Amino acid sequence: SSNGGRLVVQLEEDGKQPLEIWSADGDHGRQWNNGNVRIGALSNFRVAIVGIKNYQYQWKYVGVDDITFVDCQAPQELGPGECHFEHGLCGYRDEMIYDDFDWSRHKGSTWSWGTGPSVDHTLGTTDGYFLYLESSYPAEEGDIARIHSPWITANGIDCSLKFWYHMYGLNIANLNVFIESASRQRTLIWTANSNTTDAWQPAVIRIGSQSIARITFEGVRGDGYQGDIAIDDISFETCDVRALCAPDQFACESAMCIDADKRCDFVTDCSDGSDEKSCAACDFDNDQCGWMNSKTDDFDFWRSTGRSSSSQGTGPDFDHTTGTGSYMLLYSYSSFFHDRAALVSNFYKASSDQCTLTFWYHMRGIAIGSLDLVI
Repeated sequence: SSNGGRLVVQLEEDGKQPLEIWSADGDHGRQWNNGNVRIGALSNFRVAIVGIKNYQYQWKYVGVDDITFVDCQAPQELGPGECHFEHGLCGYRDEMIYDDFDWSRHKGSTWSWGTGPSVDHTLGTTDGYFLYLESSYPAEEGDIARIHSPWITANGIDCSLKFWYHMYGLNIANLNVFIESASRQRTLIWTANSNTTDAWQPAVIRIGSQSIARITFEGVRGDGYQGDIAIDDISFETCDVRALCAPDQFACESAMCIDADKRCDFVTDCSDGSDEKSCAACDFDNDQCGWMNSKTDDFDFWRSTGRSSSSQGTGPDFDHTTGTGSYMLLYSYSSFFHDRAALVSNFYKASSDQCTLTFWYHMRGIAIGSLDLVI
C-alpha cells in the first residue's frame, strides 16, 4: 500500500541537525530492493535508518538487511598545494594586483541561472565547497581572475597536477593553468575554452620536478553572465610535493618565508609587501584586499565601479580614491527590511595605543538604513 509509511536514511554530522539523504515510501513488492546513497567525504558522522508510520494506517512490515559501506576509507591528509576547499583555501591566494576580479569559495548553486555547478565535486552535495568565478555584474567581458597555490617544491619526473573543473553556460570563456617560477616567469600548461556538460570534468597535467614554483589558475570572463567557471579537488600525483615555507611561516608572493606572526602587523617584512596587502587597508581598485562577506549575513557587498544604480536618488556616481576606480557597494534592491550585510577584514596581530581607522562612506536615499562598525 502507498499509505504504509516511509523508510528514511538520515546523515548526522557532529553538532548538526540530521539530514535526510534518501527515502522510499509505498509498496515496493515482494523482492528485496537495493538502496544506494552517496555520503562523500565527512568526519564525525553517523547514519540512521528511520521507519515512519503513516498515522492513518496500521504498520506494514519493512525489512532492512546487508548494510555495507563501499569505498569509504578516508583519503590521506592533504599535502602542500592540495585542496578540496571544505575547510578553507589551503593557502591559495587571489592575485592582489594584476587581475580584475576574484575567485570565490562557495557552496550550492551559483548566483546566475543556466551556468555553474549546483553541487561540489568532493561531496557531491550542496553542503560541499568549491572555487568559482561569478560572471554576472560587475564582471565584464575579458576580465581576468587569478588565484595562486602556495609556493612548493616537487620531485618526480612524472609528477602531475590533477583537479576537477566545471565549465557550463552559453558564455563560457577560458580557464588557463600556469606554472610560475620564483623569478615570476609563467608558463601555460593547460587551457580549456568550451562549454561542457553540466558536470565536473577531470584534468591531469604532467609538471615534472620543480625546484620552487606555484600553480596559477586563471579564469577569463566571457561575453555574458552565463559564464561561471569552477574548480575543485586539486591534488598532485606520482611525486613528493613539499611546501617552501614551514607551517609556522608566511610565504610571501616573492617566494620569501617570514615568521607567520609578522603578517598583518602594520610592518612590511616581505620584500614585495605582500604580508600587509591582504589585511584591511584597501582602496578596492584592484581587489578586495582580503575583505570578505560574512557567511552568516543576509546579503552581500559587491565591488563596483562608476554609477552604482539605475535607481534615482541613491548610491555614489564614482569612487572616492580617483573618481574612476572601484568601491564596495551594498545594493539593497532584492533585500528585506532589517536584512544585514557584513564586510569582514582579516585579523591584525596587534596595534599601538594611538591606532586609528579611517574610511570614506556614502549614504544617500530616502530609505537608507544604518552603517555600523564593529571590532
